[in-house]
This record gives sequence, C-alpha cells and structure tokens, in this order.
Amino acid sequence: MEVNIELLDSPGAVYASKAAPNQSAPAGGDNLGFGDETEEAHSEGDEDKVIEHLAGCDGIIYLFDPTRERREGDSYSYFQRTLLKLSRQVFRDRGSADARLPQHLAVCVTKFDAPEVYRRARVGGYLSYDDSPQMLPRVREDSAGHFFSELCKDSKVGNADLVLGSIQKYFHPDRVRYFASSAVGFYLGDSDRFTENDYWNISKNADGTMQIRGRVWPINIVEPVLWLGRRVNGSAG
Repeated sequence: MEVNIELLDSPGAVYASKAAPNQSAPAGGDNLGFGDETEEAHSEGDEDKVIEHLAGCDGIIYLFDPTRERREGDSYSYFQRTLLKLSRQVFRDRGSADARLPQHLAVCVTKFDAPEVYRRARVGGYLSYDDSPQMLPRVREDSAGHFFSELCKDSKVGNADLVLGSIQKYFHPDRVRYFASSAVGFYLGDSDRFTENDYWNISKNADGTMQIRGRVWPINIVEPVLWLGRRVNGSAG
C-alpha cells in the first residue's frame, strides 16, 4: 500500500480560537475585534486555502487536546467553525445525498501520557497493556470512542461535549475511528518497564522550562495514518 501525504504549512493565526459563523466568541477568547484588519483579512484568506485543501482530501486527522480544552475551552468553537466552512465547500463542489462529508476521519485524543489524561483512562477502565516487556498502557480500541466522549463531557469551561455531536452529524459512522495518542510516551526508567508510580516522561526545570526525561515511546502516531490509508484504498479496518 502506498500512501501520499501532502503537508500544508499555514500561519499560526489561521488556527487561533474563533467563534463559528453566527456564533459569538466565548468569553476570554481570542476573537476580540482588535488588531490589524489587513492581517485579519490575510488570515481569512489563508484559512480559505486550508478549507479548500481539506475539501480535496480523502482522510482527515482531528487532534483533540484534553489538557488545552480544560484550560481554554475552545475546542468546539474552532472545530464547528471549520466543519461549517468545510461542509459548504464540499457540498457546493461535490454535493451530498445525506448532508454528510465523504471524508474518513481519525479522531486522536492527544497527550495520553499526561497524568490528568492517563488517570482518567485508568479510573474509567479504558486501559489495556502491551504484551511487550515494557507493558505499555493503551486505551483499548473498542473503547477509545467512549473515552473521547467522556473527556469532552469533562470540560467545565467550554462546549467540548458538542464536538461528538458534530462528528456524528457531519461524518458517516463507519468512516470514523478513535485513537488515544502521545508523541512522547511514558517514562520507563532503568527497569525499562512501565510503573504506575513514575510514568510521566516530562520534567520541569528550575527555570520553568520542560524537558523529556527518558526515551521517546510514541503511541498511536502512525496508526491513524495507516488506518486512513487502508480505508481510502478500500481495505477493511
């Protein structure tokens, strides 16, 4: 199987928190109406390019950061805005018999190794462990969607609980799959094995900077891409 991946590097302003069309910005959000109007117009143009690029894609990976959501509460406002623009573009160009998008969607809960996310998975009974000597924990594939739903409901400062409803509204159920991912992974230490009492692979220095403590053990980074590749190529999975 051959998978072609095109990377579109857009300015950071494109990804700033914004209210969805016909919605007011959440209190404390970035959409305050200040700043250079020329810069804002440029950002809107870049955003349109991103939407056009997404409309032509066969698969999309959506990254949901539960730690940011707990702090900022802006997941729904940006996700819904993007979906509305994407659906308008796709329905105009391709049409849709059931008002749903044709793309496959891999939903990734990020920072699974962060203590607040890992604890939520352990307490909720979502964990399984690798058969490898490292005994690394993972969120079971059959419960990753429920785990994502619970994390969305945990948000106290935003409307993340509405994100799942948007996914169910805009995408075919058999074209969506959920993953729990981590770029850094868990700390293993000298024992080269996961332990419950010392698993965070990040340490904070005296000057406030952060650093990785041990080896990097990526979790479900490649798997979403491979799943999308198989689905786009017509394979089951």
